[in-house]
Amino acid sequence: MKKIIYPKSFEQINNLNNLIDGIIIGIKGLSVNTSLNITKEEIDKYLSLGKDLFVSLNKNMFNSDIENLKDTLLYLNCKKITGILFYDLSVLNLVKKLKLNLSLVWQQEHLTNNYLTCNYYEEKGVELVSLSAEITLKEILEIREKTKLKLMVPIFGYQPMFNSKRHIVSNYLKTFHFDKKDNLYYMEKEDKKYPLWDDDLGTTAYSCNILCGIDEYKCLEEKGIDYVTFNGFNIDDNTFKKVLERFNGDERIRIDDLISNLDTGFLYKETIYRVKKVDNDA
Repeated sequence: MKKIIYPKSFEQINNLNNLIDGIIIGIKGLSVNTSLNITKEEIDKYLSLGKDLFVSLNKNMFNSDIENLKDTLLYLNCKKITGILFYDLSVLNLVKKLKLNLSLVWQQEHLTNNYLTCNYYEEKGVELVSLSAEITLKEILEIREKTKLKLMVPIFGYQPMFNSKRHIVSNYLKTFHFDKKDNLYYMEKEDKKYPLWDDDLGTTAYSCNILCGIDEYKCLEEKGIDYVTFNGFNIDDNTFKKVLERFNGDERIRIDDLISNLDTGFLYKETIYRVKKVDNDA
């Protein structure tokens, strides 16, 4: 089972070199929820690291993005990329239309939650799926058992709850005549703080707690999960390194001594929604 990170910088990757197997980076203008976004011309620099290299092209694409997306896919097709993470089906369709030799990773976040849809995408030529952070450990193992796709499972970090093309933070600040001083802000609700990232492509809201599946790591490995992902967003670099050292077997490190807002996310919490009955006379 390979450990894949969302890095913040080239220097951070070098610093974690012996602790990781690969990285996920974005391409400027075509990626969201990635801490490191580069130009496609910089890709060789990251390939030189000798790690598995996934490129996330997971923006919700618009007509105005298609030519840039097409040029980017053609460029990456000439490189030894491990996989392309996609959300918008334009990526899948362009890869098929242009007959590109690119390994595709289905990453529609909240929708990658069952084996039937995984098997549908396998028929479409997809090779790997990045599973939703909102499913249980039991459901992850069921998907592992009933699909041939390679699986990528989030195991550590703040998890994106939603992304909007609207600049929610910037619009708020503008409305109430505040100056925008950073891309990172927080929303407080019921004594919890949710990180909000507002950049050129819109706003992403993250979970208030950090997912930590250290106790589940061995089980996932034994059951044949191919990749687990670690997101260092909004986490101090030294702390993130110690977390990876713990996942690499240093049992002297206690992650809960380093970080206070840990939880197991939805690994043991079923998400069941029921339709609410509405009184028509109300």
